[in-house]
Amino acid sequence: MAGATGVVLAFGVAGLAQAQTRSIPRSEASPAPSGDGGDVVFGGSYFLNLQLDRTLNKSAGVRPFSNLFFELDDLNWYLNIGQYFSLNGGIKMDQVRTVSKSSAFRAEGLRVDEFYATVYLDPFRFYGGKIHPRFGKAWDIMPGLYGADFAEDYELEEKIGIGAAFDFRDPLLGRHTLAFETFFEDTTPLSNSLFSRPRITDPDVIRPRRLRRSDGGVGNTGTLFDNFTVTLDGGRIADLRGFSYNIGYEQRRGSKVGGEPTERGFVAGINWEFLITRRITMTPLLEFTYQHNPGGVAGHTKWLTAGLAFELGMGWTTSLYGTLRPVKDKTIPDSYTDHLIGFSVAYDLGTLLKREVRWLNGLGIEAGYKHERIARDSLNTVGVSLNYERRF
Repeated sequence: MAGATGVVLAFGVAGLAQAQTRSIPRSEASPAPSGDGGDVVFGGSYFLNLQLDRTLNKSAGVRPFSNLFFELDDLNWYLNIGQYFSLNGGIKMDQVRTVSKSSAFRAEGLRVDEFYATVYLDPFRFYGGKIHPRFGKAWDIMPGLYGADFAEDYELEEKIGIGAAFDFRDPLLGRHTLAFETFFEDTTPLSNSLFSRPRITDPDVIRPRRLRRSDGGVGNTGTLFDNFTVTLDGGRIADLRGFSYNIGYEQRRGSKVGGEPTERGFVAGINWEFLITRRITMTPLLEFTYQHNPGGVAGHTKWLTAGLAFELGMGWTTSLYGTLRPVKDKTIPDSYTDHLIGFSVAYDLGTLLKREVRWLNGLGIEAGYKHERIARDSLNTVGVSLNYERRF
């Protein structure tokens, strides 16, 4: 989690983007074991993205440039053994350094994003290992080519920890999950990356090749219960068709090395799918997040992220999205409000081609635009992506 300064570095200079057209949510839990005691079931999903971004103006002293990159975002798998136990994992590849000049496939790093075991004692689940703690959903489900860019600030990834979840299911009241997770930063060999492996001291680093306890940072305490999340999410309510919500609280203590102030945050979000015609649906999404001392930087940051997605039928989708991000940095001190606004249009090529070639089902193309203002510098970016998602 970057603080105010880290946000400017990662987004203001790099102009990176995460394509968010996948229909398989990254935060989706693996299916619970349902077979007999001796059954073994393997499955999963993956999302591949080839994307070209082009900045259109000079910003923060950086001239316009093009960035061609590839992402594996993510390859998630599960191995269900019997009725009560499963192994779960995820592999991810993306750019681990900022980019400020025209390049192709620069600084791509491959890493283990998740690796944990789950015990199912319905309606409870208990899990532990390298986990992806729940906190917010806009970074995962916000539509469009750039709709999730700012929301990714508060995504919690690559933690060593344990969790417990209670799943409530009722035909009328819907499905709801209350979860508690406690964790610390991953400093095990699983935090290593392949291919690009930047040091944490490199000026262009987004993700270091190997995090160590001596590197400091919030959450890097090595002790459970210093850092935790409590979340509640749900949907599938009989009288609120298409509605879902999420709320959560998080805390990450500063490290002994760095002595950073404790980060605390709150998030609340909703999305609601409406059927406009037999073919067209509209889904508004809204999420608000507040963090005190984000990333261990004294001050506070707020995010108000909104999106509007339309499924138009015949494989076409379009979306509008935007984020306001007021920042108060007490270390400088300074206060300003960042913003992002943009739109995207996507087409599911699989709709056209899957009858001829079955494996092309899941192939899509998307084009988008964003205008963003970060720490008083404005940047305009256009992009196009070719993406492919499959379950197995």
